Amino acid sequence: MKVSDKAPVVCFLAALAVAGGPAMAAPATALAPTAAPAAPAATPKLAANVKPAAGYEAPTERLVTAVSTPIFADLNPLGQTTGQLDRAGAPVTVLAKVRGYDWVLVGKDGVGIGYVPRSLLKPAAG
Repeated sequence: MKVSDKAPVVCFLAALAVAGGPAMAAPATALAPTAAPAAPAATPKLAANVKPAAGYEAPTERLVTAVSTPIFADLNPLGQTTGQLDRAGAPVTVLAKVRGYDWVLVGKDGVGIGYVPRSLLKPAAG
């Protein structure tokens, strides 16, 4: 792994620390299953570099970025990134919540472009 390949990991861990999450426990806690499942959602269309999750649920809230965060190709916070949400407070297009995990699928023009841990997002005001 080149030094430049480590930049998304460092940004992600730093974002967790800023968001109040334990940076050293990020991989284990970021993938921890959540409580009760919500209603199932249809499998959304995904960009070619995004890996499908085992299941999706309909989103239940409007979200904005809490901090700048990478967008991941799968549910691995140390894995490949597909983009970046740069501006804190910016609206996020959530296509679905990943069933059994505290991650959401974000999209553009109705296509899933990657996954973001829910802990790095916050409810939109109003």
